[in-house]
Amino acid sequence: MKRLLILLLSLWCPTAFAGQHALVVGPPIAGTGGSNPIGLPPALYDLEYSYVTDAGFETKVSVIPGLLFGYRQKTGGLYVSGGGGLISDNNGTAIGAYTAFGYITGDGASGWHWVFGYTQTIGKGSAANQIISPSALRIGIVF
Repeated sequence: MKRLLILLLSLWCPTAFAGQHALVVGPPIAGTGGSNPIGLPPALYDLEYSYVTDAGFETKVSVIPGLLFGYRQKTGGLYVSGGGGLISDNNGTAIGAYTAFGYITGDGASGWHWVFGYTQTIGKGSAANQIISPSALRIGIVF
């Protein structure tokens, strides 16, 4: 199953945009008054897939906090990133911005490594004067 997932994700990325794939799991803060406990096994909203090109362009796909596009800057194992996208939580969806920071073990360039990251988003919801701000603290693997 893992090999099939890696093959499908690799076919999605052209060779010219080779980079890092990451699959992470952790509890999102979904606008319900606090962080949600992680499910065992993890529920769909606990999972996130991210892809970063060698040039630093980042795509994050998850139910919460949403579909995000941005730029990542790395120094050693530490990284920070920012951008925007379609944000979602239990109160609805919005167009907004995000910032993220984290740590990747090893050189992060070859092989499998651990990644620890936090993502914070903010956006204007569909209702009048509604601001949604989901976030997520996650851990996973980079390949």
